[in-house]
Amino acid sequence: MAQINLARTMPALVHDLVGRGLVSSITNHGLFRRLDSPITLYCGIDPTADAPHIGNLLPMTCGLRFLTHGHSVISLIGGATGAIGDPSGRSTERNALGPDQLAHNVAGLTHQVHRFYTNALGYAERRGYPLASTAAAEKVQVVNNADWYANMSLVDFLGDVGRHSRVSAMLSRESVRARMESEAGISFTEFAYQLLQAHDFYHLYSTKHCQLQIGGSDQWGNIVAGLDMIRKRHPPTGTDQDDPAFGLTLPLVTTASGEKFGKSAGNAVWMDEKKTSVFDFYQFFMRTQDADVEQYLKYFTLLPLKEIDDLIMEHDKLPERRLAQKTLADEVTEMVHSESLLQKARVQTELMYAQSRAALHDLDVTAVLAAFKNDPRLARVELTGSMTIAELCAKAGACSSKSEAVKLAKRGGLYLNQERVADALNQTVTSTDLVGGRMCILRTGKANYWIVEVVPGVSSS
Repeated sequence: MAQINLARTMPALVHDLVGRGLVSSITNHGLFRRLDSPITLYCGIDPTADAPHIGNLLPMTCGLRFLTHGHSVISLIGGATGAIGDPSGRSTERNALGPDQLAHNVAGLTHQVHRFYTNALGYAERRGYPLASTAAAEKVQVVNNADWYANMSLVDFLGDVGRHSRVSAMLSRESVRARMESEAGISFTEFAYQLLQAHDFYHLYSTKHCQLQIGGSDQWGNIVAGLDMIRKRHPPTGTDQDDPAFGLTLPLVTTASGEKFGKSAGNAVWMDEKKTSVFDFYQFFMRTQDADVEQYLKYFTLLPLKEIDDLIMEHDKLPERRLAQKTLADEVTEMVHSESLLQKARVQTELMYAQSRAALHDLDVTAVLAAFKNDPRLARVELTGSMTIAELCAKAGACSSKSEAVKLAKRGGLYLNQERVADALNQTVTSTDLVGGRMCILRTGKANYWIVEVVPGVSSS
């Protein structure tokens, strides 16, 4: 593990990476000098799902930083290694995925990775990076390691890969030692995982001149195994004794309390809006603790470091305004999802955090309904002059029945346009309850909202 020694003459990308705290470790200090000219890097993604979650966000945004400085990025989806599973950081062996599920996940991830970089490069241009999105997008490749393992027999693998690997080195890997000392132990399949990942790096080095692998800090052993493989199969010649390839690990992202980043109420936060709505994605970052927000701005946005410092100073004056969290949510949502979907999330947030009936009536109803189009929280209901709030709740899906709405109101947990409903059975919905004459807002509990649109042409008293 090379010690970081930063000189003023280092490339701008290096200063940016170090200044943001993105360099956990490097295999050789020569990497920083090498980044003075274009390089191709790769980072792997396990196909355990058909979309990336924000646990994948740090390496993907790191790839974006390399793209903005003229480098090329390969995202390697483990269609072959995913069938085995990386033992790093795991106490038990993962369940094997079947071929159909693997193929589905690989296809979904391929689409989502391309989508991320397309959106992210547009975001980078809007932040003043001098690049053409189309040209930069051509520097992004998504590959599947099943493509080069499909026709490799076990004998070929042992002859080409196994003969260059030493069992003593494999046993010394932290991920292997931890599992060997555990009660469950480690299977030969997982033990051999590091050989497959080492061969991946070698294959990309040989076929695409990929000279850098990046990954989380738990990937250090796998990255070093790949470098060893490249050195043994492509030893330096003549006077050139520099490393042919390099590794860089990123910090493990946790909250200030030590919790794993990317979990919300025990569930993953996905970068696919079909799995996590843009509103919920936005809200995840809006809920960032003050102790974490500065670091997350450095990790996950392209905002200049000086601008982040100024923002935090302003935030600290009135932290209740959550200026830093709003900026973080704005930046990451635009980068991952697009400007238009960011605007949708903002409108939804403005509505759901309006604290009074008066604040709701100040909203642009057309913008609100557009923002909730195709959202399950939007209901279209025909109102009659005698419809009670209990009936409205049942028709909108806010409650399973009128009786449930009545019970919820008695417990103080039912709201119409942010005002508590005392008698859902007898209180009716009138024209004065309609924001802009077209909609009203139901809330159950603290944060369960339904936007009720009145069907055009239906009257109310």
